[in-house]
Amino acid sequence: MAFTHGVHYWEINAQISCQFVLIGVYNPVQKTEHLMSFTPKTPRAIFVCLDLFEGSVKFWLNEKRKNRSLKLPMGGPWIPCVKIGHERNVISLNPFAVPPTELTES
Repeated sequence: MAFTHGVHYWEINAQISCQFVLIGVYNPVQKTEHLMSFTPKTPRAIFVCLDLFEGSVKFWLNEKRKNRSLKLPMGGPWIPCVKIGHERNVISLNPFAVPPTELTES
């Protein structure tokens, strides 16, 4: 599903066996992707917030806000994107994620 406006949330669950995971968004019109690298050392719930009012993608690890965000250029549509770096990596997507309690910048 592609998003052109609004605020959207999803969650990626990465097992400890994941060696290298890229998470972010892809723009099929501009053919650009904006991805953040994650290498879980423990099982991780990576919560993603695509805020098209701000033009950004923000990330939480296990419900704790990290100073990890990507600024997006104007224009859309934006499609959630995950790239897995090793063939034995296993992740699951929760499209019905409940936003973390701390959604504001500190």
